[in-house]
Amino acid sequence: RNSEKQLSSLNRWLLEKKRKEREEKHPPRPSLGSLTSASDVRRWLPNLKSELEFCLTQMGGVRNYSDKKTHEFKERVEALQEEYQRYLRKLRYLESQEGESTTCGKVRVYVSKKRRLELQGAGCGQLDQTEVSIPKKIATPLLDKEIMDVAASSSSEPLPRDAACNK
Repeated sequence: RNSEKQLSSLNRWLLEKKRKEREEKHPPRPSLGSLTSASDVRRWLPNLKSELEFCLTQMGGVRNYSDKKTHEFKERVEALQEEYQRYLRKLRYLESQEGESTTCGKVRVYVSKKRRLELQGAGCGQLDQTEVSIPKKIATPLLDKEIMDVAASSSSEPLPRDAACNK
């Protein structure tokens, strides 16, 4: 009887140790409100994406799930997609606060052609040619879902910011 008690306590201790190691290696995702920097938010985006892909592969497999189970998977996928979008919005907000940007190029204020000609004709040195040029379409890989899908299907590594801008 004593040996059984000792073995069961040893087993509980071993399971607790394994659980702690697993939590240290893969900590649970924190709430979005507790993340205060863009790098913190960026750290958890791949985690969200991998969880979403796992749910999608579970749904798309050859398994014969019941209607209830498929409905649960669909709800989970929708919740993960919404959470991913919230993380992206928070990332954009934090980057704008920190002065970083995931978009390429520099943000320019719109100046009409008539106003630009007036300012150039008046000899105003406030505006240089690069600031008043007509803005080109800016590549935004975080916003365009298609670019993200193409990048994910071509390789598992994300495109660098410069490569995404050149497309």
